[in-house]
Amino acid sequence: CDVTYNEFVEHIHSDPDNIAFGRWTSKIGNAIGTLRLGTPIVLLWIFSLSFDRGITARIFRCRILLWLSPLSYPIYLLHSPIGMFYWVATRGPKKEFWFSDVYGYPLPVKWWEYFVIVTLSGLLGGIIDTYVTPILLPYTIKYYMWVAHLCCRWLKIETCCWNTETCCWSTVEREGNDTFTQIENMIKDLTGGSINRSTSLNHLGLDSLSRTVFLGLVHASIPGTTNKLTMQDLAKMDSIGTLVDFLEAYHTTEDFCITSQI
Repeated sequence: CDVTYNEFVEHIHSDPDNIAFGRWTSKIGNAIGTLRLGTPIVLLWIFSLSFDRGITARIFRCRILLWLSPLSYPIYLLHSPIGMFYWVATRGPKKEFWFSDVYGYPLPVKWWEYFVIVTLSGLLGGIIDTYVTPILLPYTIKYYMWVAHLCCRWLKIETCCWNTETCCWSTVEREGNDTFTQIENMIKDLTGGSINRSTSLNHLGLDSLSRTVFLGLVHASIPGTTNKLTMQDLAKMDSIGTLVDFLEAYHTTEDFCITSQI
């Protein structure tokens, strides 16, 4: 756009009592966005995607998008702070008025710099997703499981594991410790859906965040898979059966209980 930085500032602060946050507001935009009247339309669109038909579904099945999909959430989280640091690196350290609410303002950069910021966000997100998250997530899950275990003991909830040495993913109501059953319970907790060995991993409805959580659950449940099963490996697997066979090659079902670290 040919909008100068001063014009950008003037547009945002033209009315101190009604800051536009850099967006060209309108009655229709306010109704669809702020009042969330567009939500039913979006829900219908998402529901239609569950049938895996149509132009949008075909586009989303593209191999490049499937490969990039795990980066969508990291890019969402990182693009604003990276954009701010990019601004400082290219424009100088002077503090701008929008730094304190970087998520609320569109970054006033040139159009081609948008792709630079998104690329940097994707690279950093990929590094975190590949090398940091798989290491930290199992420990955070174990910690929260330990907290949940203590809460269960304190509240005396019968469905919790009462063994003081271990805390299992499955409760008293969940019988069976085979690999498939454990994976089935994880998927059911995340999506509420049922699976079988032929179920496609791409049809589970897991977004990028849920996939990361699911991968963390597997890492936390099966010691030794942290460096063996990666997000890229998970993306290449075509079915639940493939995943189960992969996991059974590394561990026996008796190891699905997590030994308490406390």
